[in-house]
Amino acid sequence: MNDVGQIPVLSRRVARLRADGMSAKQVRGRQLARPYHGLRRPEAVTLEQPGLRIADAIGLMTAECVLTGWASRWIQGQAFCDGELYGEQLPVTILCGPGSRLRTRPGIRVRERRLLPGEVIDLDGYAATTMARATYDDMLDAPNPLEALVAVEMATSTVIDQPHTALDNVRATFAAHVKTRGRRQARWALGQASTRSASPWEPRTRMLATDAVGTEDWEVNIPVFDLRENLLGVPDLRDPQTGFVIESDGADHRRVERHNDDNVRGDVFENHGMPIVRIGAAQHARAERPETMERIIGCRARAAVGGSRLWTTEKPSWWWDWEPGRRWD
Repeated sequence: MNDVGQIPVLSRRVARLRADGMSAKQVRGRQLARPYHGLRRPEAVTLEQPGLRIADAIGLMTAECVLTGWASRWIQGQAFCDGELYGEQLPVTILCGPGSRLRTRPGIRVRERRLLPGEVIDLDGYAATTMARATYDDMLDAPNPLEALVAVEMATSTVIDQPHTALDNVRATFAAHVKTRGRRQARWALGQASTRSASPWEPRTRMLATDAVGTEDWEVNIPVFDLRENLLGVPDLRDPQTGFVIESDGADHRRVERHNDDNVRGDVFENHGMPIVRIGAAQHARAERPETMERIIGCRARAAVGGSRLWTTEKPSWWWDWEPGRRWD
């Protein structure tokens, strides 16, 4: 169960519970879990992660605190911001003003950063940053520039079925703040950002491919058709010069049905003059990168040799009346 509506009231400070009439015996009872010192929540709660972690963070917040980063984005309905990175949990970030008296503790990261008018919204009685400001904070706190890029692309993607913020909104937030640690990687990420990535592995793959062949002129999730106006597919990345295709395979691609579909789609691209290379998450590991880059270089060289060009990116007339196509426009 993931009832976001119960998050603001799930975890509460002991002082608040006592003020609301709960006895000391009840506060010490086994029916209440103790995620942090001075904080209680029902033991038999059904809320799934990461909602439970966000509920505990909100329970610790005082009037001078604002929820930000991935937690603010998640609670506002964005995808791919579940507080995990490569299997490790990310801390919930809280912006604190003077007098908040909130300290960093396991799973909670406190930041004292300036907030400007219009960057904070009220969500059922607690304060959270706007999607644009939350994305900016995610970029600042990312472990490296690449993950800063992933954050901004997932927050601004127009091809994911989610609420999103405009890339210009994030740029405006960046421009409004100066001398903040992490701005260098945020600036780089904004310079590379596309609003057409459909998963976190796509920008990671795009940067790997850019390192391999030197080009930055990638077509990201652009529909491709055969010469009879049939849709061949929407490749994750395509080189407009040679037509070669790169597909990013996340964990969901390991399922038999998805794997079979991937193979069929790969054959379709190959048969129409678009050589394809598939890159899974494991191929991004440091030890695998040289071989992966060689595969990309080899596929591009194969495409550059030429052959029958049986594809086009020109959209046929029927496309504009086909509702599923709106996702990619």
